[in-house]
Order: sequence, then structure tokens, then C-alpha cells
Amino acid sequence: MGSTLLQLIQTVCDETGLPRPDFVISSTDQQIRQLLALSNREGREQASAPGGWPQLRGEQIITLVNGQAAYDFPSDFSSYIPDTEWNRDMRWPAYGPLSAQEWQYIKSALVGVSPWTKFRVMSGQIYFDPTPTSATGGQKIAIEYMSNSWCKSSGGTPQSAWAADTDTFRLPDDIMVLGVKWRFLAAKRMDYSEEKQAWADAVDREKARSYVGRTLPLNSIDTRGQNWLGDGWSQIPDGNWGL
Repeated sequence: MGSTLLQLIQTVCDETGLPRPDFVISSTDQQIRQLLALSNREGREQASAPGGWPQLRGEQIITLVNGQAAYDFPSDFSSYIPDTEWNRDMRWPAYGPLSAQEWQYIKSALVGVSPWTKFRVMSGQIYFDPTPTSATGGQKIAIEYMSNSWCKSSGGTPQSAWAADTDTFRLPDDIMVLGVKWRFLAAKRMDYSEEKQAWADAVDREKARSYVGRTLPLNSIDTRGQNWLGDGWSQIPDGNWGL
């Protein structure tokens, strides 16, 4: 992680026996142009992969405005992460996303007014109900989302496509190198099964490393000595499991 576009493409060329380029973005060599296109493809695929990468998670803080129901997505928005929507001021969750049927019901039917914030994602924006008033304007809604910016400029600006040879990949280098290799072989109608399997294994391995997993003890005491269930080690019987 941290290699530039030029370094990544040079590594791909070294491993596939292709001539090493001195530059990529401005290259007129059709082979390098193809590698550039395939690296953009790999980046987009990783940014939209199921489960996502923690490196591509972001947080949006929306400040509610009196009389304004709809708010724009973040500039690098890909999708919202479910059950992360909270009103930071009232310290309660925002309910949603509502379905089309639920949204039309609360907007059209005779229902009681509720102080609980509800939301719906549509028309390229996120909508809140009830519409903020002078009483709720200024409250902040926090929600996590997946970013589509899988690379960044040398200055750190997130991007959804390569723009310069000095841009860097936000995910582990092996994902890009191995991904471009098998896609290149596939485009050339060559056998790519071994390279694709190596890529799939690398994705699984690096994604597992990227997440910080919690320790799940079989007794009631966690790794910090906190007793959650009451009487410690007796929670799991030695014999018939309490039957």
C-alpha cells in the first residue's frame, strides 16, 4: 500500500515480461494504455466489492437546516453503511432507510407526528422526516458510508480514477498488481486461472488483515477482565451443557 501508479504498472510489467514504462498517464503505447484502463477497472471493482474495505469507509456529518428535508451525499459517496445513522444531539438513532411504500405512507396517511428522525435515500440525496424545524435545525446526523475514491493524489486528495503517475492506491499493492495481471491475460485471451486464484486469495487475506476483529471468549470474561454475565467461569458447564 502506498505505491504510485507508475510503480504499480512497472511491477505488473516486470512480472509479465513486458517492457517497463517510464510514464503511464501520458503514454501513447497501446499496451500501457490497456494496463491503465485495467487498473482503473480493478480500482472500481474493489471500491464496489461486497463488504467493502475499512480503508474506504468515511463518516458524513449532516447539520439539519430549518425547512430543508433533502441533503447531498458526500462527494466520494458510494453507499451508506446500514445502522450507523445517529442524531448526535438527541443521542438516538435515525430510522431507515425507509422503503418507497413506508415513505409515502408517512407523507400521505393520517399518522401521528413523531420526534424520531426517519430517512429515505432517493434522487441522489438523503431525505429526513419530519422536515427539520426551528427546534431541530442545527442538530447533527452522523452516518458512515463507503467511498468510491480508491486512489488519491500525491497531496492526499481522494480520487475515483488515476489522474497522475504519482497517484497512490489506497488498498494493498498486491490487490492492484495481481488484479491487473489476470485481467490483462484475460483480455489477451490467455489462460489466467492461476493468476486470478492468486488475486482472489490475496483479496481474502488482505481484507481479513484490514479488519480489526474482536476476541469472542467462550466464558463471560472478556480479554480485559470485564465480567459481563455475572459469576465468571461458571457460565459454561463442564458436562452436559446445562441439560
